[in-house]
Amino acid sequence: MKAVIFGATGLVGNEVLNACIATDKIIKVYVVTRRALGDDREKNPKVDVILHSDFAQYPLELLDRLKGIELCLWYASQRRGDHRRISLHMSTAVLTSDPVSHPRAIGGVLSKFNNDKKLAYAANVVYPCAAASAFAQHLGNDSPSGRIRFVFCSGKFAEPDPAKLLWFLGDSRRWKGETETFLQTLAKQQPGRFEAFSVRPGLVIPNNPPPAIRLATVVSPGITAQQTGTVMVRIGLDGWKQAVLEQDEMLAIH
Repeated sequence: MKAVIFGATGLVGNEVLNACIATDKIIKVYVVTRRALGDDREKNPKVDVILHSDFAQYPLELLDRLKGIELCLWYASQRRGDHRRISLHMSTAVLTSDPVSHPRAIGGVLSKFNNDKKLAYAANVVYPCAAASAFAQHLGNDSPSGRIRFVFCSGKFAEPDPAKLLWFLGDSRRWKGETETFLQTLAKQQPGRFEAFSVRPGLVIPNNPPPAIRLATVVSPGITAQQTGTVMVRIGLDGWKQAVLEQDEMLAIH
């Protein structure tokens, strides 16, 4: 199987890439990223790094390089770059020109974006949904299975109901829920051609966690970045019985 990873320079994405390299079931890993990995994995014959700056746009030359993929693994990692005003519709993502320079990420909580909600919404919702739409439309028929499987790293307490009153992290939880809903709607619109799964880790624990994170795990047990990456790749390879996996389920199948 051939796979593409977004967010490979981030905490979980780094482990997703390691898991892809480790399994013989994946023969090629495309890493779409704004910057080089900066380590020996770039020299691995399985790994093909593609530098790409605008995660709302997937031009034909990029899609041509990705022909043959069956799996997309999406994790949000913080970066910087320019931003353009983006609007999202259920069937497609539409980009309109309004360039501004801002810190941004592929996704994450509002505080990562200097509390710029438009910017944060674009990164959390539009970018993964734009990728899913482009891959379902252009790449599904070219894959050996005739299908694209999309695994999205969401988050604990993601809320798909936009009308529900939320007392903490409301924006981030709604955005994750909106992306989950979009992916499932796209899967229903294209049965057999596009499949979507979302994982909801809570506290993600890095290797050698600092004291603050160790203390937090006493109150709220977390999941390691390595476990999260491994689970995402396993679901990508084999699928799963339900579309959304909570942290407890992730730990059980790791």
